[in-house]
Amino acid sequence: SQSTFQNFNNDPMITGERLSAWNPNAGISASVYSPDFFAGLSAINILPKINFLTSTAESESMMISYFAIAGYRFHNSRNILMFEPSAVFGVKELYTKQLDLNLKLFYKNIMWSGISYRHNLDALPGRTVSILPTIGIYIKNLQVSYAFDLGFKGLQNQSFGSHYIYLGWSLCKESMKMVPCPVYD
Repeated sequence: SQSTFQNFNNDPMITGERLSAWNPNAGISASVYSPDFFAGLSAINILPKINFLTSTAESESMMISYFAIAGYRFHNSRNILMFEPSAVFGVKELYTKQLDLNLKLFYKNIMWSGISYRHNLDALPGRTVSILPTIGIYIKNLQVSYAFDLGFKGLQNQSFGSHYIYLGWSLCKESMKMVPCPVYD
């Protein structure tokens, strides 16, 4: 019976109430890129928080987060192979600092393979959070990639990593000559 439950006042299945909230948010970013170099800054969740009965996990996901990214592409003489190291530094408002180090190897700008290493910087020397190997291919304007997140957190004892499948469509592809890339000068 319901009388044996503890603290069921906020459970809509038991009380019959409907709880909902609307929390609009926004982000801002700027980036620069060239055929060999890219860099950018971004901030997400920049609007003030409206906390209507949000859980701790929800309020943590709504904290302002800042990211900086930079990378460089090294080409061989015939552009058959391209090597792209990059780094992403992220800070969540009063919370965690993380550094992602990434290496990507492209073959004829058609397929690639790479690896990402995420390190938590909160208490130096920090700790490894995850390693993420990835592979991908371009098929005309379609990009298909697969990644496997091999995490090193306590939850990893219960599950063995996460699988990611990414599908992307390029609206602006230089080889098509339909839309100039970049679309501005």
